Amino acid sequence: MATDDDGTCPEDFNGNDPRNIMNRLAANGIQIEQSRDASNDYHDKIAKAVADVIDPKIKACTAPVFAG
Repeated sequence: MATDDDGTCPEDFNGNDPRNIMNRLAANGIQIEQSRDASNDYHDKIAKAVADVIDPKIKACTAPVFAG
């Protein structure tokens, strides 16, 4: 689960709620909060920018996960 290492985040916003999908799916995940307008108007640009930064830092699984 996400942690608030420096203690500055209010309890309701610290990202450690067990109902949060990122906390259920990943040990070390990234969740980006954005406004509806940003999501609607810039989703592709935001996703590409995040991928460009994160991609060199992770090893991605290349196995077919949902091969049917």
